[in-house]
Amino acid sequence: MAEEKNFDDVDLGKDNSITETDSIYVSPEVIKKIVGMAVSKVDGVSGMSAGLVSGIAEKLGQRDLSKGIKVQQFDNQITIDINLIVEYGVRIPEVAEKLQNVVRQAVEETTGYQVITVNLHIQGIQLPRLKEEEEEKAEKKEKVKKEKKAKKDKGEEEDKEEEKNKEVKEDKEGKNEKEEVRGKKDKEEKDEKDDEKEKEDKDDD
Repeated sequence: MAEEKNFDDVDLGKDNSITETDSIYVSPEVIKKIVGMAVSKVDGVSGMSAGLVSGIAEKLGQRDLSKGIKVQQFDNQITIDINLIVEYGVRIPEVAEKLQNVVRQAVEETTGYQVITVNLHIQGIQLPRLKEEEEEKAEKKEKVKKEKKAKKDKGEEEDKEEEKNKEVKEDKEGKNEKEEVRGKKDKEEKDEKDDEKEKEDKDDD
C-alpha cells in the first residue's frame, strides 16, 4: 500500500514551490466510490452485494456506493474486486467486459493509478418479478417516509397553532383580569366618595 506523505517531510523550493519529493495519496474509500459511480452507469447491473457470507444485496444508486467493492493498493498500482447482482437475461460476458473497461478508465483517469486487474464476482441474478417487488418495496418505503415527515410537520404546525392560541387566551385573560381589578378599584373609589358625601350631608344637617 502506498505510504501517506507527512506534510512535515515535504521539501519546498525557495518560493514554497512543489518539488519532486511531493506525492498524492488517494485512499481506498475514495477509489471505491469512484468504482461505485462507474458501475452505476453500466446497463445490466442490478445491484451490489456484500459477498457470499452476508448475502445482502443493495440496489445501485442507494446509500453506500462502495458496498461490495474491495480495493488493494501496491504503491501506484491497484486491484479491484466487485461483487455484483446482474439482471436476468443479460449476456454476462458482455456486461462484464464493458464494466471492467468503464471501471478501469474511470479509476485511472481520476486517480492516476494503474489498475492491474478488475475482478468481477457475480453473486446473483435479479429476476424480473423480484426486481418489481423490490422497486415496489422501495416506493412503499419512500411513501411511508414522506407520510411520517408530513405527519411530523403537521404535528409541529398544530403545536405552533396551539401555542399561539394559548398565548392569545392568556393575553385575553390577563386583559380581563386587569379590567376586573380596575373596575373593582373604580367601584371602591366611588363608594368612598359616596360615603364622604353622605357624611358631609349629615354634618350639614
